[in-house]
Amino acid sequence: MENREYLRKPYKNFTNLVEECTKRELQYFVLDACYSGNFNRQLKGIVESIGSMGKTTIEAAVLFNTDGEIAIISAELLGKFIGYTYTVSLLNYYKVSSLNRIAKAVVNGSEKGQRDFIAVSYEALIHCLKEMYSEIKYRKELLESTKAEYGIRAYNNKDRAHVVISILILEDICSYLGIKREYLTGFIKSTLDTKKI
Repeated sequence: MENREYLRKPYKNFTNLVEECTKRELQYFVLDACYSGNFNRQLKGIVESIGSMGKTTIEAAVLFNTDGEIAIISAELLGKFIGYTYTVSLLNYYKVSSLNRIAKAVVNGSEKGQRDFIAVSYEALIHCLKEMYSEIKYRKELLESTKAEYGIRAYNNKDRAHVVISILILEDICSYLGIKREYLTGFIKSTLDTKKI
């Protein structure tokens, strides 16, 4: 993303940073999308349970078509969903109770710890995105420039849009935490080089 002013803002809670990064990158990269049946059902259940409590603000953030599929959803709601899923995944992996503690340990940690954080974060993001989206229409020029930047031009698997979204979000997270870009670049290249292209 071009304007990264939001990365200069101090965040009280690291999850809020993840939500903001996700929201911004989705708005920038995704033109349109279809969501998986499972994600549609999950979100519909959440909306119905919140609606039964008399709260209608979420209804403005997501609209369903007559088939019960998501027709329109706000990037903010998607950011919160991915941020929550990412947080749960990292808390389970690191066996701690706070994402802020993980972020602090990563910032003050070794190169190996930072590289491990990138790997765990990538897996959490890519898993969440694949569970959520069944199809993504995206900015092709951004996909191609990101692939070129990370040395994965030949990567044309079906999940390439999911991969690029994960990279864009991770770029922001790594930048915020002060993790060297070469660690992310090395991880992406080595991970995607080992997959069937």
